[in-house]
Amino acid sequence: MERWKDTKPVWWQKGYNQIEGVDYIDSFLLVAKAVIVRLLLVAATSFGWPMHILDINNAFLHGYLNEDIYMTPPDGYVVPAWKVCKLNRFLYALKQVSRQWNAEFTSQLEAYGHGMLLTQQKYITDLVRDIGLEHARNTTTPLPGIRLQSDGGATCLIQNYIDGWLGVCCISTWRPDISYVTQQLSQFLQHPCQQHLDAAFHLVKYLKDCPSKGLFFSAASSFDLSAHCDADWASCAESRRSLAGFCIFFGSSLVSWKTKKQNAMSRSTTEAEYRSMGATSCELTWISYLLRDLHIPVHTPILFFCDNKAAIHIVENPFFTNELNTWR
Repeated sequence: MERWKDTKPVWWQKGYNQIEGVDYIDSFLLVAKAVIVRLLLVAATSFGWPMHILDINNAFLHGYLNEDIYMTPPDGYVVPAWKVCKLNRFLYALKQVSRQWNAEFTSQLEAYGHGMLLTQQKYITDLVRDIGLEHARNTTTPLPGIRLQSDGGATCLIQNYIDGWLGVCCISTWRPDISYVTQQLSQFLQHPCQQHLDAAFHLVKYLKDCPSKGLFFSAASSFDLSAHCDADWASCAESRRSLAGFCIFFGSSLVSWKTKKQNAMSRSTTEAEYRSMGATSCELTWISYLLRDLHIPVHTPILFFCDNKAAIHIVENPFFTNELNTWR
């Protein structure tokens, strides 16, 4: 073992001591030839293909060991004389590290599958520049940890708020992860306050942190419809109305989603979940008829997921009490 003494300690394996057939079976390093790179560049230029450069941090450390590898501890690392170190993951300088990394990378690509990835990276970049947040610090959450209220401090310029909201509203067409935030921001378009403007800018900084995220439509997707719905009972502190949301998948591809405050006030969690299931059923019915008009087969029955047992029991029960009739 060797150690770097000018920086923090790093463990290295003396791979040159490994014996082929004993410590490892095969080793290779996959490197593209220069002619392949030039041919791809010519083809990309001719056909207008987008070109990307990928760099993975500590790539060789992401592979998994198939062999049991033991080593002696480095100098200065005190352990009993009868103990050795067993590697759980790869260290640099192992002979098989490049082969295992290539196998892991290939398996991840195969699991990801072939399809179409739709992003709005260019639009997000333009939005960040137009608002003037190019040098702002990125955020990792779409909404700050506060509850937005109508009296959120001093009023702000309506035009600034509308510009920010319209920008993220267009992006939400392909970004389901910001659906909830855009719904929250849409409530304050008439009288926005500084708190609401800060939340809108917070969302833009979140998009700036992950502009390449988007929707992936797999080529191996099936023709099965499935839906998930949920409700947040009485989540609005001012109107006490519940917030409902759903997402609908066509195979493994997300095609429809919505976050919306319910029009009527629900008196229980079950009622809020029941109303959410009703809204999702309407969307499912519309999508199924649309697919039939396009002569796309729809496999039935359609899977419907809800996390409220009482609401599921009511849907499965054909008899309704007088109290349930008031929910309609």
